[in-house]
Amino acid sequence: MKISEAREVITIVAQEKIKVAIMIEGSMGVGKSFMVKEIAETLGLEYIDLRLAQQEPGDLIGIPRVRDGKTVWGAPEWWPENNHGGILCLEELNRAPTDVRQAIFQLVTEWQLHTHVLPESWIIVSCINPEIGEYQVESLDPAMVRRFCWIKLTLDVKEWLVWANRTSLNQDFIDFISLNQSLLSITEDWELSTKPTPASYEMLDRLYLRVPENLRFEISQGCIGREAAVALSKYIKGELEPFVKGPEVLNHYSDYREKIGQQPNDAMYATILSLVVFCENGITEDQADNLATFLMEVGREQAVAVIKYLEKNLDVQSKLVRRENLRDMIKRIETE
Repeated sequence: MKISEAREVITIVAQEKIKVAIMIEGSMGVGKSFMVKEIAETLGLEYIDLRLAQQEPGDLIGIPRVRDGKTVWGAPEWWPENNHGGILCLEELNRAPTDVRQAIFQLVTEWQLHTHVLPESWIIVSCINPEIGEYQVESLDPAMVRRFCWIKLTLDVKEWLVWANRTSLNQDFIDFISLNQSLLSITEDWELSTKPTPASYEMLDRLYLRVPENLRFEISQGCIGREAAVALSKYIKGELEPFVKGPEVLNHYSDYREKIGQQPNDAMYATILSLVVFCENGITEDQADNLATFLMEVGREQAVAVIKYLEKNLDVQSKLVRRENLRDMIKRIETE
């Protein structure tokens, strides 16, 4: 993701106060920290730069003292007090001592560190170098990785030239890089270490529709990993054959009967999962009629799967057993 694109994402997160910690991973000198600080200044937000490689756990959770016979923890000097908005930038996370990394686990998911609660209007951004080459960094374990939406920051020569011209950098330098673009920086490449988890899909849900469409794939990759992001993108674009959804079975079964019969096994089980999820809150008599017809017409294996899923849903079961042609099937399944 280019710097201008990353700036746009972080600006949206800050303005809408989205509780998703953002990880900026990029090569040395690419402008990670400068970009985050510039966003804070542009938005008029407070900015706290916390160099974790220089911290100890006590620097994060504060110092204990006794009050009314109980131990309480005083907030560290850097802890934000205002609720007007700000960016807490966790620098050098993968250079920090292990006990410091462990100390911020809670912070990047719950906006709380020990007994100290981060104001609602603050966001968290972390900046690190990748685990490649000669960087003296530590591997972050999967539990830490999944707490962030990762952005792989790449340098765009044109963007840098625009910035250099705007900041009145030496014109000879600007002209030299225009002619020798490969000498602006050493090219480094690496893969993000993100993987899909239930929590990462929840994180993606908070961001997906709030970022521009052209950035959604990279945001997806930063939350659930490349493989899952590719498959998700294809599904959303309609490049994968859609399956019949639960509400379609319950409300318009006759319209979808033929399509259901032509579905491959993986699509059929997706239909079944969707169906039972939508049945969890109960169904109407008309929907029960459609469900009963569906169960009688699909294969016995699929019907058993649905009934087993719904065996604890008394509302659905009571509506189904009123259908005479299903009573024997349900009784046999219950005794197996």
